[in-house]
Amino acid sequence: MALRKAGASWVGGASFFDRKQEPATLAERAREGIRTLLTAQRRMAKTSLVRELLRRLGEGGRFETAFVDVEGTGDATVVITEVGVA
Repeated sequence: MALRKAGASWVGGASFFDRKQEPATLAERAREGIRTLLTAQRRMAKTSLVRELLRRLGEGGRFETAFVDVEGTGDATVVITEVGVA
């Protein structure tokens, strides 16, 4: 069983706008090794924010990043496999 893309879409790059402080703050926390839990109601752009953060961190050359969508799976083996592949 493979993971599927969730029903919602996300935005990134040039389409990711009006959020300057959040990615900068999260990137700073990542560089400092501070773990951060991101919570909000559904459809509040959490996935877009995380994907933009990963894109920015990956561009810096200091981090290797991967995004794995685990929504909709209840099988830990599938999640571990997909993370390993990514």
